[in-house]
Amino acid sequence: MASSVDTKSIAVGDMKVTGSMQAESLRVVGNLEAGAFVGDQADFKGHVYIEKSLTVLGTTVGSGPYVDSSDVRFKKKIRTIDSPLEKVRNLRGVTYELRSEEFPKKNFGKETQMGWIAQEVEKVVPELVTTDADGFRAIAYARGSALVGQAVVELSDNVRDISDNVQNSTDTIRALSNTVSAQQKQIEMLMNELKVITEKIGNC
Repeated sequence: MASSVDTKSIAVGDMKVTGSMQAESLRVVGNLEAGAFVGDQADFKGHVYIEKSLTVLGTTVGSGPYVDSSDVRFKKKIRTIDSPLEKVRNLRGVTYELRSEEFPKKNFGKETQMGWIAQEVEKVVPELVTTDADGFRAIAYARGSALVGQAVVELSDNVRDISDNVQNSTDTIRALSNTVSAQQKQIEMLMNELKVITEKIGNC
């Protein structure tokens, strides 16, 4: 395709642009390559549809949320996550720096970042890890929110159970305290009666 494209609508299979591209909408069924990957400029004022995958070697910025398709009609074999709290407990959160010098084509940032290690996550929650054709692993962090959310639910249930047990123990202690108080009063009454009897015997 030409080095510069300016049109309202583009719908193609594979596409390569070596300069800049402007369009109101774009639909790509195959691969999209602009310059060195997306090394030049591509401006879209409408929707961009990509039917396969999109790889961004750099930072992705948006003014709205990233949205996953999640309608129940798309899903089957739905099960609640097992032992979510234990899984989260076995995940190691780390800070790290990316090897930008060793992988210049990845356009890694140089700032300190925070996250998980894919190989470690794979041992605990393999559903969150994917591996590319070169064997490099990636983590679907957004989907990890379901695990963390369910772990919070389990933790909340545990806290509620502990709270209930504490309340039950408090009630038991209060009941025992009342019983002891009542018994103390009975002992005082018996002691008074014994004192009276002792005094009568002494007067005889």
